[in-house]
Amino acid sequence: MKKAKRIAITIGIAWLLTLGIHVGTLPGGVPSIGTKDGYYWDDFIDGKLPHYMLGFMDVSQYDTGIPFLFTFSGGAMPASVDLALNADSSFKGKSFVIHKATLVYDDGHRYDIVHETRPRSGIFYELEREGKKYCRAKVAVPGCIWKKQDYTVEVHGMIENGEKDIEIREDVRVLYSENSFVHPGWFYFLYRSV
Repeated sequence: MKKAKRIAITIGIAWLLTLGIHVGTLPGGVPSIGTKDGYYWDDFIDGKLPHYMLGFMDVSQYDTGIPFLFTFSGGAMPASVDLALNADSSFKGKSFVIHKATLVYDDGHRYDIVHETRPRSGIFYELEREGKKYCRAKVAVPGCIWKKQDYTVEVHGMIENGEKDIEIREDVRVLYSENSFVHPGWFYFLYRSV
């Protein structure tokens, strides 16, 4: 009886200190470092490149479980891809239009995610990094990532620059990643409340 009471007290104290357990696995995508031509972000910042494109994977998160006991977070597929074109600060207010984008998985499957009949666009806004001002235009393509693997997005578009438009043809590489974690419940609830 004393042993059972001691175990119950230990479990109770552990629960009070942790407020349960939270486990999660969140898929995501990170831009690969460098372009197919061997240029890097620093080359853009240093002025050696006229523009630099990055791709990001945007995943919706879901939560399930019994709060204060055991909860789980996961990423809901399909995910979206966000394409960000960085250019000189003189492009502020101009627009970046994607006329065609093709998603190419490493296994060879190809899917058109933006078609000529329904182009997508974003407006350049100003940012600053490492003391350099530059502009970024983001274009989101929702619900187009179904597979959990690396992929490339072949982008054909243009920067609408008034009298002379600038054609953009880029292959944007995104590396699939999954982050798994285990946290005490108090950490999860604190994080979700921010």
